[in-house]
Amino acid sequence: MILETYRSASEAEVDATARRQASALARNRHRPALIIWGAEDAYLPVALAERQREGFPAARVVIFDESGHWPFIDDLQRTSRLVVPFTRTAFRADRKAAKQKY
Repeated sequence: MILETYRSASEAEVDATARRQASALARNRHRPALIIWGAEDAYLPVALAERQREGFPAARVVIFDESGHWPFIDDLQRTSRLVVPFTRTAFRADRKAAKQKY
């Protein structure tokens, strides 16, 4: 069903969905974000990876050249090397901000 949905959507429809999502997330624009995208994604064009910066201006965008729609499965070790330190840094920043707030 998901595959049918992806295949039935035009690039313009996918782009419109991404814009709506970015708009909904605008209130948290400056939260840390890590975007991992497969360059060979057959469903969502790689150009949309950089478009994520509309919602998250400070996002780090990483393109896996040899990956498709599931880069986290295609290269689990590389994903872990990116996600683990990113998550640690983001959580530390959240804790620090929370302590300063109160």
